[in-house]
Amino acid sequence: MKRFLVTALQAAVTTALLYWIFQDAEKRAMMWQALQTANWWWFLPGFIALGISMVLQTFRWRWLLQVQGISPSFRRSYGITMIGLFFNLFLPGGTGGDLIKMYYVSREAPGKKAAAVLSVFMDRVVGLLALIAIAGVVCISSFDEIWSATSLRSWTISLGLIIAAAFGFLFFVAVIEFFHLGKKLPRWLPMRHAFLEMAAAFSTYARSAKLLTASFFISIPTHLIIFYSFYCAARAFTDDLSFPQLFIVLPIILTIAAMPISVAGLGVREQLFKLFLGALFGIPGAIAVLVGFTGFLISVAWGAVGGLIYVFYRPSEKNPKSISEMEAEMEQLEGEIEEAVD
Repeated sequence: MKRFLVTALQAAVTTALLYWIFQDAEKRAMMWQALQTANWWWFLPGFIALGISMVLQTFRWRWLLQVQGISPSFRRSYGITMIGLFFNLFLPGGTGGDLIKMYYVSREAPGKKAAAVLSVFMDRVVGLLALIAIAGVVCISSFDEIWSATSLRSWTISLGLIIAAAFGFLFFVAVIEFFHLGKKLPRWLPMRHAFLEMAAAFSTYARSAKLLTASFFISIPTHLIIFYSFYCAARAFTDDLSFPQLFIVLPIILTIAAMPISVAGLGVREQLFKLFLGALFGIPGAIAVLVGFTGFLISVAWGAVGGLIYVFYRPSEKNPKSISEMEAEMEQLEGEIEEAVD
């Protein structure tokens, strides 16, 4: 019920934002004209770049699996990673793809299901922390330029709050693990589920600092390549944006859009592109929205590839389960992990 309510709220926010963005007939006409004159060849290097980032993400996850003593082949790991992308984009809810990913990798290591679940959780955390770190560095280095645009100040403050919350989360988890406070966390505590899962992951991965550090640092070029895919989308519509200029805003935009506000960040991301590119570089709102939306569509294209892999993927079990059965099993396993930390 809780998952349904969250998804319904995200869908409502997405619908409202998209209506707000596309309601202006003049801007829609400008978008249509831009689409007709776009240099579509720029999407090819963007598509290839995002494909490379998926390979790097597979390497990162395999390193985190190695810490747990799980070693599926690269082919299987890549297939599961792509299936996870497909469901993250097309399954309602912000972590639907992660649940499916947890299910499939748990079938690759039947005796280590809990460890497989924690590897997926840690993979998402490491990737998000790397993005937040890049956004923090960029915001500090370009603070004067960004802060001078008064329309962006509230969003700059929002980024600061996200960074503070991330550090606060990690500190709280470290305290829980160090002092073994899992049993004392009240059931009503917001994000109790995430705290306990992270504490369980922390107890394992803290002992493998080398691989954990490598996983964090491979996330840096992974995100830079993703930024480049958005740059290719921008070049399809305008020559007035350089990669360094886009690099100033992309980490901030993608960090905020990664928060579970809307479905797959839709609406939030496009509105932020409109605000930041307009305020800092004078890019027309219609063009800025197209840059954000088509950059996201490159991910959707790779998600469709993940969907094809899902159709032909053969999990290591004789009787495949339905999506709802997979989710139910993984949620039960996550509950067992929480009880173990308790």
